[in-house]
Amino acid sequence: MTQGLASIAGRPASGRPRSGPPPALARRLDAALGAAPGADACAYLDVGAGLVLGTSADPALPQEALDGLCRAAGPLLDGAEGEAALVVSAAGLAALLAVPGEAGTALCLLLAPETPPAEARAAARAAVAAMLSAKGA
Repeated sequence: MTQGLASIAGRPASGRPRSGPPPALARRLDAALGAAPGADACAYLDVGAGLVLGTSADPALPQEALDGLCRAAGPLLDGAEGEAALVVSAAGLAALLAVPGEAGTALCLLLAPETPPAEARAAARAAVAAMLSAKGA
């Protein structure tokens, strides 16, 4: 499923300072981002609550962009059954994938707009797998 990224997340701009995720979550997010070729950022989302739980990204990524993606994640992932939902526009591409075993959560990867859909979905699966593997570390 696709939706215009510019209308949801906008372009990265100067963001306001915010605290980072707890160290264990930061390690998991860093592992996820490292496993996703071409990803510029990732965010861990509580889809039900509409909250961004943590990010591994350029600090200039605005909170408003992440909040917009979080709001869009629920409807986009509804019925996706293990398939990554894509949100695309000239501004970029977001791949959203539910995190198995962690009810109501999803991982969001931000990639270049020219990333082929199959590569974006593969990157999302690899990132979620790395995040789950790092959980026990």
